[in-house]
Amino acid sequence: MPCKLVNKSTFTKVSVLFTKKWSNSTNEKVKECVDYFTSEWLSKNNSWHEGIGVGYPSTNNGIEATNAILKKEHTCCERLPLGPFLNSLTDLIGKWLEQRNPESVNCVHFHDIPSTSMKNWTDAYQWAMENKVVIEEDNMFYVCSSTMKETLTKKLLKKFQKKERKWTTFDEFVHWNYGVWAVRITESTCTCPFFLKQYQCEHLLGLKIRQHLVDVPPAARGVPMAQKRKRGRPSLAKRALIVQ
Repeated sequence: MPCKLVNKSTFTKVSVLFTKKWSNSTNEKVKECVDYFTSEWLSKNNSWHEGIGVGYPSTNNGIEATNAILKKEHTCCERLPLGPFLNSLTDLIGKWLEQRNPESVNCVHFHDIPSTSMKNWTDAYQWAMENKVVIEEDNMFYVCSSTMKETLTKKLLKKFQKKERKWTTFDEFVHWNYGVWAVRITESTCTCPFFLKQYQCEHLLGLKIRQHLVDVPPAARGVPMAQKRKRGRPSLAKRALIVQ
């Protein structure tokens, strides 16, 4: 049974369950908050969730960074008259054409795949070393999340698949939707929230590590289990031999 990422139909269904749960509250402040949230963020503006644009950036950080460069290097944070603005625009386009020229040795390439940071490698390696239970079914790998108290079994997996998109309460949705993750290595997808935002997660990368599909950087192996990586770049120099 294929497990899909969160989409608009799922969001609409869960919105109804959320409203149903909290609209029956006897607290007037809670009811007022639910009414406002339903009116503004479920009826008028309902395209703000992560699943609305899978494959696209979740933030406008890239646009804002480009905007900052335009102001700093070309307009000097001023409103230019039409003539100077067109001259500045001509210089900008020429500079970008030179930087993005594929034939240039120093070409600045556009990223079309998610980058894997050292933190991602460390988290994935530690997750892989925990040797958690993984069940494979039809090229799909199922793993339990950290919030799921039960151990993943065939019986639990069948229960999860039966409940998928057939939740009757909001609490039931939270329990099952955030209790089991479905990972597909061939398509490099995972149903966890981190993947939905970053297009990379410890479950996907950890399974690739367990199946020896990728090589783990040595720096990712040097962090003790259950500890976070310290700030700053990892040390490249190895420790000297200590003789007592």
